[in-house]
Amino acid sequence: MSIQYEKAKEIVRQHETQERIKKDIAIVKANSQLVGHCYKYQNSYGGTNSKWWLYSQIVGTRGTNLICDVYQETIMNGKPYKIEIERREEICYNEPGLGYGYVAIPKKEFIHTRKRLLRKLGIITSDNVAREKQ
Repeated sequence: MSIQYEKAKEIVRQHETQERIKKDIAIVKANSQLVGHCYKYQNSYGGTNSKWWLYSQIVGTRGTNLICDVYQETIMNGKPYKIEIERREEICYNEPGLGYGYVAIPKKEFIHTRKRLLRKLGIITSDNVAREKQ
């Protein structure tokens, strides 16, 4: 291959790298604005008719990734199946935010759902909640 071809390839690579860096910087800036925000997403096990809400709160960022606390009570055959809690889950998208299908919700709705699920698991009781309010 010619030296000119190699130089042209290198210029294209440098340009692509610069564009990727610009995009990543924009994602980092946009995601940093979302810390503290809460969302819900209509989840399912793929082809099943059972659907439920997955609740996420963005608690931080790492590079272009979001760090989220996630709570959901899955449904199987129309009945509650299991409660899943993922603390500090790292979510990677190549775009700002959580992605398609996530709906912004008030923090109050997220906290209410989290308490309801933790209460169901016996992790918090009405005594814990009363102490928390003091």
